Amino acid sequence: MRILYIATSAYPGDSAYSTRIYGICKALQLSGNETDVLTDYSNNGIGTLRYANSNVTVCAKHVYADRSIIDKILAPVRMKMKLRSMLIHNRYDCIILSSIYMRIQPIMSIIHQFHIPIILESCEWFEAYNWKREEKSFEYKRFVRAWNHDFTKADGVIAISRMLHKHYSEYTNHVLRVPTIMDIPSEYQNQSSGEPIKIVFTGSIAWGKDRLIEVIHAFDELRNDDVNLELHIYGPSRDAILKQLNYDDGILSRNSNIFVHGRIPHKEISGKCSECDFGIILRPDRKQSNAGFPTKIAEYFAVGTSVIANDTGDLELYVNNGVNGFLLPRDFTTEQLKDIIRGICKMSKETLNNIKQNAYSTALEFFNCPNYSQILHDFVMDVVNDYSKD
Repeated sequence: MRILYIATSAYPGDSAYSTRIYGICKALQLSGNETDVLTDYSNNGIGTLRYANSNVTVCAKHVYADRSIIDKILAPVRMKMKLRSMLIHNRYDCIILSSIYMRIQPIMSIIHQFHIPIILESCEWFEAYNWKREEKSFEYKRFVRAWNHDFTKADGVIAISRMLHKHYSEYTNHVLRVPTIMDIPSEYQNQSSGEPIKIVFTGSIAWGKDRLIEVIHAFDELRNDDVNLELHIYGPSRDAILKQLNYDDGILSRNSNIFVHGRIPHKEISGKCSECDFGIILRPDRKQSNAGFPTKIAEYFAVGTSVIANDTGDLELYVNNGVNGFLLPRDFTTEQLKDIIRGICKMSKETLNNIKQNAYSTALEFFNCPNYSQILHDFVMDVVNDYSKD
């Protein structure tokens, strides 16, 4: 089959969604399918380029880092024009469409004119606080409409979580749950000796997405304990962290074992994670956390870095407490987090290495692209075959 994947994020890019596109395309290619990608932006160039065995058509006139106001304004128009041209000049058996709520109607309308089945790729839910005007914002209202009306018209859905799977199962029989998938290294790569215990955070703290500040407070409260610890933070700047600490610079200043590295290129993240023992995935217990699935668990486990997580989303399916990581309650307290960290610091090297080896084994079993190749192929075939019967 020949499949077109439509996305509005930069592909290839540094985002979790770029990883999502890559993983699904790679899995489909491994079962003999051909994949093309239509995207607003790319980090690798403009026009048509070749990346990871996919033909990638880029709508913008500049790479993502240099995108202009004109690129942003014209993105919807350019994508519609490119899409129509691609569908006229190419034959696609199926189209995978990311949940681009602001543009879903015109894009689906064009696809329907060519009588091609649509599979929605759904991996997130937005809360009203994602926008300044919250419930009053046009964007939020548009998202709610898409969630309740437009998305449900897809012929099939690839859902990243059980919550999304349950939602879309009310509208179609063709729903497949696929967590984060990526290329897992063929060999265990963790490089940390466990002396000191190194804990790493990667990602963003915007909108309170991750509970990093509670980790910093836990480290601060443990500074007089007999623990040999380091916390390495990649992504947020020192200023962004201080803002959430109410500009209390004393916490960072008096803890010389907390290192704020700021933003680094995405391609360097796996190497930095492999130098640490545990990654942090602590999220507030809310719908947005439970609808999505953290890419970072696959990134951590892939290099043999275990996790300290709380029970949000589908993490309970993959984090086995004390075996490949530690799973705190959804509404954990700082004291519970400190108890976990104290316990980790008392572990023998053998126990620590076993936990990290088990984390890597979990990645090989659950997050490796080849494991989903046939499943995705069969799912797409079922959608295409049922569509042709109508």
